[in-house]
Amino acid sequence: MIWNRGRNAENGQMLVLTALFMVVLVGFTAMVIDVGSIFQNRRDMQNSADAAALAGASALPLDQFGAISRARDWAQRNGYSGAYVTVTTPYKGDLAKIEVVIKKPMPVIFGGALGLKDYSITARAVAWSSASAGIQPAFLVLNPTKCNSFNRAGSSSITIIGPGSIMDNSACNPSIDASGGGSVVAAAINYYQNGGGYNESGGGQLTPTPTAVASPVPDPLAKITPPNLTLLGQSPTSDPFSSPANPKATVLSAGITILAPGTYYGGINIKSSANVTLLPGIYALAGGGLKVTGSGIVSGAGVMFYNTFDPQYPTKAGACGEMDLGGTGQFTFSGPTSGTYKDIAFWQDKACTNDFKLAGGAGGISGVIYLPTGKLNISGGGDLGSIQVIADTVDISGNVPLTVHFVPYVTAPVATAPKLVE
Repeated sequence: MIWNRGRNAENGQMLVLTALFMVVLVGFTAMVIDVGSIFQNRRDMQNSADAAALAGASALPLDQFGAISRARDWAQRNGYSGAYVTVTTPYKGDLAKIEVVIKKPMPVIFGGALGLKDYSITARAVAWSSASAGIQPAFLVLNPTKCNSFNRAGSSSITIIGPGSIMDNSACNPSIDASGGGSVVAAAINYYQNGGGYNESGGGQLTPTPTAVASPVPDPLAKITPPNLTLLGQSPTSDPFSSPANPKATVLSAGITILAPGTYYGGINIKSSANVTLLPGIYALAGGGLKVTGSGIVSGAGVMFYNTFDPQYPTKAGACGEMDLGGTGQFTFSGPTSGTYKDIAFWQDKACTNDFKLAGGAGGISGVIYLPTGKLNISGGGDLGSIQVIADTVDISGNVPLTVHFVPYVTAPVATAPKLVE
């Protein structure tokens, strides 16, 4: 009997120890499950914070409110909203940075058995985007779908002097092409990351290496109002037999001539040895375009050429014509110094898809060349002047080096792909 009592006591102790062990085991299991849940939720929350910060940064540095809205929207799509999400931009005074903090209490799964109610986890991310550190496009290519929309062929090279870049909006790969042995040198070369790309072949070189950007650059001049031909009036120095109903080109082939601004029905053709000075103002080319060839000297300070069609006679002589600057002579043009069309030297109507032919070495342009649906075709060699090009496509050919002295007449920030910095 004494032995049985001892044995029963030992059995009782084992039951107590087993019970205590089970409590500890259950508690440990609960902690393991809850800790695993914490880590999983923390990872999910951090991924959401990272994605929200990157989404917000894609609108920076120009649109602070849009950046906040995008970040919050992205966080909400991932299950975090309201008071759980804090978005800050500018972050520490930097317009190109955005901070996203997500903080949310999480209920325990088994920890309640140990008296735990919930736990709070926090995730934080800081993303940065930049307008290429102040670099503006010397060549902004607008076409959204064309391959080789910026094309440099032949053995010529083109060098952009100053903080000017090349930006190509096309989603076709390659959107930027360099072939034939020449080079393209700029402060930056960018292409749209959603399908765009670049190609170097036949010895062609792009310097620096092109990089993808987060979004196309909108046409900065898309909302500008074109000149009203009627209000502008026909130029008193246009061909005397020309009219809206009978467009006739103003042809100059010799001697010294001074042209006054206004509408030129049938366009302007300067050739041979004509020496022409254009007075400041707007020159509307209503059909026929502009041709500068020959060996003369042509100059115009504070002028803008607007290439369009004759609204009363939009075919044949009144149809949109090419703008062609070439020959062996010299031409110098600069855009207006003030007003609606400040710094725009050449503008082609969106309804006109003609090429603009520019032969390097024949002179220089100071201002913007704006061809929203047209191609800039550059050939020859030499100094093109201080230009900024906004065109549907750009084609550069020839065998002689070209230079551009970049001036940022129009602001068109290039947003680099956002990245996480904290």
